[in-house]
This record gives sequence, C-alpha cells and structure tokens, in this order.
Amino acid sequence: MPTMSYYQAAVEILRSTGRPMGAYEIADEALRRGLIAPEGKTPRNTMSAALLRHTLGGSSDIVRQKGQGRNYLYAARRSVKK
Repeated sequence: MPTMSYYQAAVEILRSTGRPMGAYEIADEALRRGLIAPEGKTPRNTMSAALLRHTLGGSSDIVRQKGQGRNYLYAARRSVKK
C-alpha cells in the first residue's frame, strides 16, 4: 500500500475507528498500518502539526475537540445527510 500524507492517514484512521483520538495515538496507528513513511525522528509531532494546521481553518474533514488538560482530541467530521 502506498503511503499517504499525515492528514490523509488521520482522516482514514478517524473514519475507520469512529471515535475521537489524540494526535500521538493517530500517529502510532498510522505507523502500525503502514500509512505513513516518516522521514524525520518525530512522526508524532509531525502528525500533531498536520492536524493543527488543517483544523484551524474549520473546513477540514477533521474536527478538533478539547481533551483533558492541554491536549486535543480529533474526530472525523460527520457528513450531513439531507
């Protein structure tokens, strides 16, 4: 399976699990599934930055929710059915 961007991997993981997850948990799962091929030493931090960058604008497929303390949880945006 070809690798994908950190953001694309996060969307796939969040949609398949159907539950909110932290950035580190998403990164670990993306590595386990072979969805990302990190070039640096800190794939967890790279995932965290990618999620933050994509969710700040509000038009992302992922929503950011406040978790415990200073941590955020991320979840797949639910599609609106008409």
